[in-house]
Amino acid sequence: MNSNADTVESLSTALLTALAEGRRLVYLIDLCASALCNPVLVSTSQESRFFCSTKYPFTDPSALQSLNTTDVEAIYKTSFEEQNLKQRLSESSAPLIFDGNFEGGTRRIVGRVMHEKLIIGYVIILESNKPFEPDDIALAQITCNIVSIEMQRRSRYLEDAESSNYYIGILLSNRPYDRSALTLWLRRIGWENHANFYTFSIDIGSVHDFSSSVVPMRHFIETMLPNCKTALKDNMIIVLANPQNQQQLEKIKQGMKDLAQKHHAIIGMSPRFGNLNDLPLNSIRASDTLSTAQLLYGIDALYDYDVFRLQTMLLKTCQHIDPSEFCHEALDILLDNDKQYKTSYYVTLYEFVRAGGELSRAAKNLFVHRNTLTYRLNKIADLIHVDLDSDDMRMFLYLSYKMNELQEKLLAR
Repeated sequence: MNSNADTVESLSTALLTALAEGRRLVYLIDLCASALCNPVLVSTSQESRFFCSTKYPFTDPSALQSLNTTDVEAIYKTSFEEQNLKQRLSESSAPLIFDGNFEGGTRRIVGRVMHEKLIIGYVIILESNKPFEPDDIALAQITCNIVSIEMQRRSRYLEDAESSNYYIGILLSNRPYDRSALTLWLRRIGWENHANFYTFSIDIGSVHDFSSSVVPMRHFIETMLPNCKTALKDNMIIVLANPQNQQQLEKIKQGMKDLAQKHHAIIGMSPRFGNLNDLPLNSIRASDTLSTAQLLYGIDALYDYDVFRLQTMLLKTCQHIDPSEFCHEALDILLDNDKQYKTSYYVTLYEFVRAGGELSRAAKNLFVHRNTLTYRLNKIADLIHVDLDSDDMRMFLYLSYKMNELQEKLLAR
């Protein structure tokens, strides 16, 4: 191990980096436990559970028997009272070592977690893996400081999240609302003079480990992605984003992609809109994109409405009508011809109409010479008797191809 000063500096740097990266509290605690080579437990009044190190599990019998409570003072009530621990910690900003009177007879370093000059919890380090060393008090102090910073950030996030949930919920519901209150909220979050909105829908019903994922997901979005607020609605996380520039938009989109991969989620993204009154419509668009992606692809990723707009429109059409009633019969003719004569007219026509009638581009996509493509198209025209020079006909054929493709994917799922 390096010198005491090096160990303290190394832990400080690692913790500050982890905070900047938005790492979860357990990750921070594990960093501290690794530096101390002993188990660490954190309990605060604003959380509904303990946080224990995983690398060095906290094996305190008293704590393990009382995991249904988050009140460390209740767990250690007798020991706290006999050693006057609460009073001594309130008078000392530094963590203290307490001997004896704890079940198991091992010593603990106990430090306080602070929020606005109030003690809101404790950091407890158990002397079980190795004896305490002189620099452990300094390491414990750093742990207490970082946990206090994280708790303050969580507290601010919870307050902001409650406001975001309320105002986004009001906007989504189309109910009457206090416009002056909304203006004050927009001013407080710095959105009063900028309207470059996007909304994202995250289906949390399919997220693995739902109960322990939703809060961290919302916390990541609101604290680590620029100008993003969240709300919960109909088993979805609705994200309202207001990026100030293209760079922020790209960072938000990359963050959403990372979130989709990490939590096995499918995320739909709306087009840009400039008025919050259009939030309900664009939330539906984001949700429709999500539904399209779930039905057709099922891959954990971010799906953009502008990219999947056509598929979404055609999917809704396929769900209400039989595509065979509207798709051009030419496609069936070409499929039958390909099957009987081993031709490739079906894909040839698809690439031609997909290229907007541009022979050179279609030939390149098919890896054939332009003359070969022209020959095939003449044969195709003789078979299906349509005017391939007509823009409307090419569009109709292209839509027929896409509806057939969607119908096949729906039947396959």
